Amino acid sequence: MNSDETTVEGARVGFERRLRDLARGLFPVFETLDLHGMTVEKAESAVRSFCASARGNVPRTVLIVHGKGIHSPTGRAILRDAVAQCLATAPAARNVLCFVTARPKHGGAGAMYVLLAARPPAAGNTSSAPRGNRPRS
Repeated sequence: MNSDETTVEGARVGFERRLRDLARGLFPVFETLDLHGMTVEKAESAVRSFCASARGNVPRTVLIVHGKGIHSPTGRAILRDAVAQCLATAPAARNVLCFVTARPKHGGAGAMYVLLAARPPAAGNTSSAPRGNRPRS
């Protein structure tokens, strides 16, 4: 995970190219989570739950709005750092391929794009099984 005063990013090994594309805003945003007004603990819980539930059959991008910290007593974006740490560690990291600070049109330094991994196929689900000639019983 890399971080400076305004940019945060992180990626699983092998997803660096996807991270660059994500940073360019090349993926459509599927869903948004707004954390404004939450404590760090509530925000981390919301992020974990959101990332788990927003996964789909294919990787998809979500937007997490954490704010810029303008109204924070310290004037620092405390939620930004907490969200980045949450996304980079288990259990949320199991759902995340990469994340990066959003483009200005989606909140810039006050938000981040998160590329979620595809949901694993359900046990016993044959809809994803290879098709072709199957032996008859």
